[in-house]
Amino acid sequence: MAATHPGIREADAHSPDSASAPAQTRGGQITLRLFEERDRDGLYAVYREAFGEEALARFDRRWRWQFVDNPAAGLAPLMLWVGLLEGRIVGCLSSHMTRLKIGNRELPHRFSNDLAVSTSARGWGLGTRLIGAYYASVTHLATALYFTPTNRRIHDRHGYQPVRIYPMLVRPMNLGAMARFELTSGRRPAWLSRAPMSWLVRSTAATAGLAVSIANRFIRPRRSRTYRVEQAATAGEEFDALWQSLRSHFPITTVRDRAFVQWRFFDDPAFSHVVLVARDGTGTARGYLAISSSENRGMRVGRVVDVFCSPEEPDVLDALLGEALDRFDAARVDVVSSLGMDARLRRHLQRYLYMLPPGHQSPVLVAWRERDEDRAMVFDERSYHLTGADGDQWFAP
Repeated sequence: MAATHPGIREADAHSPDSASAPAQTRGGQITLRLFEERDRDGLYAVYREAFGEEALARFDRRWRWQFVDNPAAGLAPLMLWVGLLEGRIVGCLSSHMTRLKIGNRELPHRFSNDLAVSTSARGWGLGTRLIGAYYASVTHLATALYFTPTNRRIHDRHGYQPVRIYPMLVRPMNLGAMARFELTSGRRPAWLSRAPMSWLVRSTAATAGLAVSIANRFIRPRRSRTYRVEQAATAGEEFDALWQSLRSHFPITTVRDRAFVQWRFFDDPAFSHVVLVARDGTGTARGYLAISSSENRGMRVGRVVDVFCSPEEPDVLDALLGEALDRFDAARVDVVSSLGMDARLRRHLQRYLYMLPPGHQSPVLVAWRERDEDRAMVFDERSYHLTGADGDQWFAP
């Protein structure tokens, strides 16, 4: 039996939000309800089948962090649904809470994540019902940061619309390593496996890699004389002040105050982050940038996980990004990547050899369930500042 984690309440089988009417299929009766502690082994088995052993290990390590220690966790009950076929768990959908600023309001928001259906229950509508359970639990904004072509159609049935607020940017640092990654990733066309083409790709990548390495020495932010950048040891009170001074720049964003920064970057049990803070001449914090790096199938990936500074002060972003790139150089990363962020900040990043790689661009699916006067803002991509910190950091370049 997997270890029991505190903070998970037993679902009330009689409450309307914890059960749904059973559905009869050719394989038996499927029921849907909220997670109960006794479901742990079955839930983990489905998760392992869908995402693999390594992802399950991270999910287990992050359980308490995501569902209990999360500063927004107390805003609503845990919503982790399981689907059962004749009493056996064959599907699940988890979600985690955040505090989302929409306009001038700070509202509890539930991000859906980790939808999984066992192969033994595919084709019976369980994924549709799990997404429907999440949708029914939302009172204002429903989102899907990640989805497959199959469950994209399920979201469409619930009225979700695509909004381009979560694009991926990459800065190549070692094109030779990136070419090797593509050649061994299993996604390459068959003709690339043939020796002559493989040699040609590697040779071309080596030449281009040298050119990129030279260019990267010059195409980068200038050293700032206005701001000094320091690594934060913990999230202090200045992050509350920074949130209050910058919140009005972003119509829709997660509340990025002291509690969020501490939880998201300093307390994460699965990933190690560095939080860089830019200070002006008086020592006042003017913005922060969170980075991490890890190995992904032989390629060293540096990630700009979060950026929070004024879009009207690009010099602050330059100072932060310059320090981050110096650290990525020292770590000998092969590629730097980032997800999402405010469109104005994203445009500024693209000045430094950041590119939008084809095949990695996917919109967020959004459904709005509240007052009509906010509808235009919610479906405008320029309203959002969401980054890798708002989703699953484990994305590949």
